[in-house]
Amino acid sequence: MKKKTKENLKERIIDVLLELVLGVLCLAIGIGILVLLGKGIDEIDFEIAMLIGASIIIALIIIIYLVVKSIKKKKASGKDN
Repeated sequence: MKKKTKENLKERIIDVLLELVLGVLCLAIGIGILVLLGKGIDEIDFEIAMLIGASIIIALIIIIYLVVKSIKKKKASGKDN
């Protein structure tokens, strides 16, 4: 019972740390984009900045997935010829 509790605690700590790192990353990306667009640091709403950062990360993941999928499709069709 005690070993299971320690594993559960360790898993929860890792989840919290990963969520914190992802949140900080999204916030940093969002603030960077807003600063590039001419907003001052004091004018930035941090929730909007985090949302912008998360949107950019999701868009990049989708783009990378589609590129890899198209490359695999080209390789598969090239092998048939």
